[in-house]
Amino acid sequence: MFPDLRKHDVAFLLTVRPVNRIGTRYNPSEPFVPQVGLVYVRGCEIEGMLDEAGKVIEEGLLLCS
Repeated sequence: MFPDLRKHDVAFLLTVRPVNRIGTRYNPSEPFVPQVGLVYVRGCEIEGMLDEAGKVIEEGLLLCS
C-alpha cells in the first residue's frame, strides 16, 4: 500500500472535515485551520513493516513473486 515507506520515516495522519465546498478559494489573511476543517494531526515513526502474511519485511530485502 505504501511501498516507499522505510524504517525511521515519519508519517502524519490528518483528519479533515471540510467546511467549504470543493473549489472554494481560501483567504490567506484568515486562519488556515478553520478554513480547511482540520480536526486532528497524528504523527508516527515507522519501526517496521509486515507483509500480507504478517511477517516482518527486512529493510533492503527485495521480495519477488
